Amino acid sequence: MDVGDQDGLRVDAAKLHDVLDRYGIVNSFTIYSGTHTSAVADRFQNFVMPFFSKNLCFPATCH
Repeated sequence: MDVGDQDGLRVDAAKLHDVLDRYGIVNSFTIYSGTHTSAVADRFQNFVMPFFSKNLCFPATCH
């Protein structure tokens, strides 16, 4: 997950990250420069889509 350093959700996102870590749930957490929607197209293309491509499995392509 990621959140902007000027995002109103920054504190709650950090708390969620801490809880996931305490439970041993693998996750990543990045604070980027900006607001909730800063560079959203770039982040979606360079982070979200590659994450889904790596982690989603559909019956026709599952290994």
